[in-house]
Amino acid sequence: MKGIRRTGDGIDIELEPGEMRFLKNLPQLVRSRLIQSRDKPLVEGPFPADDHELLCREIQRIRDERLAAYEHDLSLPDQADTCLHIPDNRVDSWLGFLNDVRMMLAAELPEPESWHDVSDTDPHRGDKLLLHYLSWIQGAILSAGCGIDMRESWTDDET
Repeated sequence: MKGIRRTGDGIDIELEPGEMRFLKNLPQLVRSRLIQSRDKPLVEGPFPADDHELLCREIQRIRDERLAAYEHDLSLPDQADTCLHIPDNRVDSWLGFLNDVRMMLAAELPEPESWHDVSDTDPHRGDKLLLHYLSWIQGAILSAGCGIDMRESWTDDET
């Protein structure tokens, strides 16, 4: 990310082209990951069989509804290749989505104490780096939304 700033009607995030492609595809990546994990139990515990099945169906329904809403709210029509504009009325959706993805990643990672250890041989390296990246973007959006000026990372001709 090159920089982030508050505009009159939202937040602009200056990105590298690869970051923009990644963020545009993130809702679809999350959907495919959720579909792949449908075989894993959503809920574990000493629930009666009928309650367990009902609870799992309800969780899946909520997941599907939230993901459909995110795919709609996070769509990026006619965006430049390097500047993501998040309108004010979609900032909450972006923050919620980033948080949900972070929680999904965190639930799949072992020992939270090791999340900062991202060695080349770590089998969870990709998920840990993604968790850090999404956390940083979420923090930057929160800072910009609160009016904290983060333009020091922008070049003079962009400010």
